[in-house]
Amino acid sequence: MVLASPKQGRPTPAELIVHAKVDSDTWIASAKRSTSLRTAISEYRKRYGMPPPPNFDNVFGQGRVHNFADILYPSPWNYGDKVASEEEGGLPWEEKFNSVYWRGTLSDGFAAHGAWQTFVRARFAHMVANARTSVSRSLGSLLGLAPAGDTTTHSLDGSHSVLSGRMAVHAAGGRPAQRLIPEASPAAANVSFVDNFKGCDRRDCRALEATFYGSAATEPPPALDFREHWLHRHFVDLDGAGFSGRFPPFLRSGSLPYRAALFRTWREERVHAWRHFVLLDVRLHELWNAVGYLGAKGQGQADAREMARAGQDWAASTLRKDDMRVYMFRLLLEWGRVQDDNRESLGFEV
Repeated sequence: MVLASPKQGRPTPAELIVHAKVDSDTWIASAKRSTSLRTAISEYRKRYGMPPPPNFDNVFGQGRVHNFADILYPSPWNYGDKVASEEEGGLPWEEKFNSVYWRGTLSDGFAAHGAWQTFVRARFAHMVANARTSVSRSLGSLLGLAPAGDTTTHSLDGSHSVLSGRMAVHAAGGRPAQRLIPEASPAAANVSFVDNFKGCDRRDCRALEATFYGSAATEPPPALDFREHWLHRHFVDLDGAGFSGRFPPFLRSGSLPYRAALFRTWREERVHAWRHFVLLDVRLHELWNAVGYLGAKGQGQADAREMARAGQDWAASTLRKDDMRVYMFRLLLEWGRVQDDNRESLGFEV
């Protein structure tokens, strides 16, 4: 339930979220209003560079932010299977690592004058890196999942592969990486940028290298096979320069996607938050609360597994290539009707 402002009839930014009674963290009550540029304009304008458009034009696009009026169509990226989901031969839930997994580049935009510090991908990676000790140990201890001194979480300062032999871990750059086990702490995380930072000026690139790789002289972690995702239970899906093309294969994978995104696509009315995926605010305030519950033994993991299964089944029936073709065909039919001067009688017989 979203509270309404008595004066304006719509929620204030503070009313867009419902406050949980755990550590003053927050949960999203409305997926649509949580990304509204109207209700949180000052923050989105400053952090995400998405002020409302001054005029309306007919624009077709693969993604749009709230208050924009782009006419959406399915992305060729997903239609062309640029990201394979390996629907066949995937691991069952019980054999996946109980960990949060993310790999990517800083594609949010060009970073200059420290702007990268507001990018959602940089904030996410930095937040996880800073929390790797306090969160993984304290949450695991509080939830009774691991002893207070347990260290079975992944070292976040490098990438590793578990594809070639699931029980083996290969560290990048000679840095140690500990093996993640399926029943590790719910805060176990495997998060890292990959390759060199490119979309930035010289000063910001150096700051990024120092922050995430240790120094400019450190060899950056290499990109890993995208199939690495399917070995983990929890994925985080973040916008880059535009909408994320990873979301459909994430849904089909049998793992649980956590989505923090401003961009909306053609499938928004077909996939439902908290039924098929976990919705996160782009400020990421509720990430650890969600992972702490859905990664915990008992009802939390049962709910996570059910949500992952529901998302997989739903994607297999509503996000197929046939669904994209039907959507595109109907979109073009309707667009042709709207543009025709005889639209009121076009295609109708009485």
